[in-house]
Amino acid sequence: MVEKERILIADDEQDISDVLQERLSFEGYLVFQANNGKEALEKINEILPDLVILDITMPEMDGIEVKLKMNSNPATANIPVIFL
Repeated sequence: MVEKERILIADDEQDISDVLQERLSFEGYLVFQANNGKEALEKINEILPDLVILDITMPEMDGIEVKLKMNSNPATANIPVIFL
């Protein structure tokens, strides 16, 4: 059995997250959601996704800060990020 690629969507606007999750799930990806930067970083470290779709302006920690923290961790530094 082939393992599905994992994508984390981090966006504080639930409508955007839901649309992205629906479409990506339909295409066969395993999709996770986070509602703020702090939650996103926790999930990134937990699930080690194959891709992160990251909103720049979020509460608790913005997307730029999340990416900087990802870069400082060898386990997450090379995970691709798409900024919204």
